[in-house]
Amino acid sequence: MSDLLSIQFQVLRSLRLSLSLTGASALALANTPIQPVVAQDDGSAADLGVMEINLKDSVQFNWGFQGALQGAGTPNQTGIGFFVPLSVGENSVCFIDSLANDNFADRSNYSSIVDMTE
Repeated sequence: MSDLLSIQFQVLRSLRLSLSLTGASALALANTPIQPVVAQDDGSAADLGVMEINLKDSVQFNWGFQGALQGAGTPNQTGIGFFVPLSVGENSVCFIDSLANDNFADRSNYSSIVDMTE
């Protein structure tokens, strides 16, 4: 019996060693870059073909309605939301993004969950 325990102990020790070596090698490989890093040439966005985006043109007031039917653990609901940009700079936007929902129950004596009506 003691021979069996010593064999099991040796197997577990070799298994732990191989797992720790595998983990160490995976960590070492994860931290090394696969491809060499190339220095970038100086240039503007126009040289690279990148479009210039004007935030004042793209950030606009927006609003909308939403609704959701009863699901697993969620009630029926309806709501309205809006996005209001307060200040739009060259590289920054200060805004209010708001959403107001109202939850409501099923109609009287009718449920979307089977066998729940009385």
